[in-house]
Amino acid sequence: MSTGKHFPCGSGAPEMPRDELRSRAEELYRSLFLISPDAVVLCDLGGRLVMANEEAARLYGCTSVEEFLAQEVTVFEFFAPADRDRAHDNAQAALNDVIVRNAEYTVVRKDGSTYPAEVSAKVVRDEKGNPQAFIGVLHDLTARKAAEAERQGLQARIQHAQKLESLGILAGGIAHDFNNLLMAVIGNASLAKKELPVSSAARRYVEQIELAGQHAAELTNQLLAYSGKGRFVVRSLDLSAAIEEMADLLRVALSKKVTLVQDLARDLPSIGADASQIRQVIMNLVANASEAIGDERGVVTLRTFRVPAPSDLPTSADAKGVPKGTWCACLEVTDTGCGMDKETLARIFDPFFSTKFTGRGLGLAAVQGIVRGHGGAITVDSRPGKGTTLRVLIPCETERGDTHEAAPSSSPPPAADAGAGQLILVIDDERIVREVAQNMLEAAGYRVITAADGPQGLSAFRKRPDEIAAVLLDNTMPRMDGAETFEELRRIRPDVKVILSSGYNEQEVTARFAGRGLAGFLQKPYDLKGLLRQFETILGGKA
Repeated sequence: MSTGKHFPCGSGAPEMPRDELRSRAEELYRSLFLISPDAVVLCDLGGRLVMANEEAARLYGCTSVEEFLAQEVTVFEFFAPADRDRAHDNAQAALNDVIVRNAEYTVVRKDGSTYPAEVSAKVVRDEKGNPQAFIGVLHDLTARKAAEAERQGLQARIQHAQKLESLGILAGGIAHDFNNLLMAVIGNASLAKKELPVSSAARRYVEQIELAGQHAAELTNQLLAYSGKGRFVVRSLDLSAAIEEMADLLRVALSKKVTLVQDLARDLPSIGADASQIRQVIMNLVANASEAIGDERGVVTLRTFRVPAPSDLPTSADAKGVPKGTWCACLEVTDTGCGMDKETLARIFDPFFSTKFTGRGLGLAAVQGIVRGHGGAITVDSRPGKGTTLRVLIPCETERGDTHEAAPSSSPPPAADAGAGQLILVIDDERIVREVAQNMLEAAGYRVITAADGPQGLSAFRKRPDEIAAVLLDNTMPRMDGAETFEELRRIRPDVKVILSSGYNEQEVTARFAGRGLAGFLQKPYDLKGLLRQFETILGGKA
């Protein structure tokens, strides 16, 4: 039925005869065949090449279509062996008038190299409907696959970064709060030690409490560093002495069925290192060794010795990083545990990887980061059922030519009357911190008033602005933080001396106070000596 509508001719040219139009169409199809950006091939029913375009020749590795058509292979041999059965199945489907669309294969070039491709195929029939040939279009997926891999890699890195950021925020918050709790441990231990005579048997136990609290504070500094709120101090360190100092803590980290054996070199050259970082490395490696042994009886052996670069030791995983021949101090941790297979060894330094059901998977990743930060390397030797030996190598100071300032010598504790009756205002929202700080200051002869937050502190300061000699101010508080409280204190009395205190480190916190006349900074947890030294410095008390 005619609608009375006709397609416009446009140019007014006479209509082309149908036969001529068909002839031109065949010419057009041939042109499309030849110039297609994808590879196009025509082959007989046995798979032998009949026609191909230049892209097909190029992808196969030939310089011309003639060279490509001269190949004495069938199109099925262009596919990787694992894909050939599927290619035959798709060819049979095409014979049954199924158009095969976008089937993915691994395609083999003339030189044996491979690439991913998408193939569509259809059977060509004569006028009677008999199959005569196959025509196939092949699209190279190399660029697409590379883009997908890059996108997935970027997505994985973003997810990883988000996990690290979340963990960092959590770690920073935990470290800050834990440092406030450690104030009670270290502060009260300092006060108790002050009251005990040197000959007292109890003094040794109090000193152990104080030392354990300081080590715990160093671990919280690791959390602060992980969260981006910490800073490390590199000094000369005797690796053997550091392990000996940790002996009691290491035994606590071990299962009761595990024996700790130490073989520590006495003449080990010093390394330039942050002591708290190295302690974390030692603790993590010993804890991992104990977990590898599990509930069985076993032995964890700690050795230290001097050794040349890691290429001279059995290694795997992360043995790069130290130039060959460099002399290093080596910490070797050996366990009699279950050992690891090659697949596990290949992943032990991956963040979040753990063989333990409840494991965090962060231990060895953190160790690797610390060791690399010290210019060192890690080597691992392990076999299933044979235990594991893990070595940490850090270049010796003399080898690297490093120079580090010696740690400041310990000064004698301040005298009991260092405060000489001066009045101190302590502002902190943690009751336990206020009480410990008050007890320490009063023990040194200061008078102390306390406030639980910024508004209370300002109220107390307004009542006695000229009598208060200095303020110990917490940085993180509800209602009004340290910076806001500091500004209000300065408005009341511009020359007020304020010592800021925080569970975060000085660089992180005091950036907001730059150029404002802050008198000093105390990082929690602090001991009696550190607290009094700050006040003596700003008030000129007795030493």
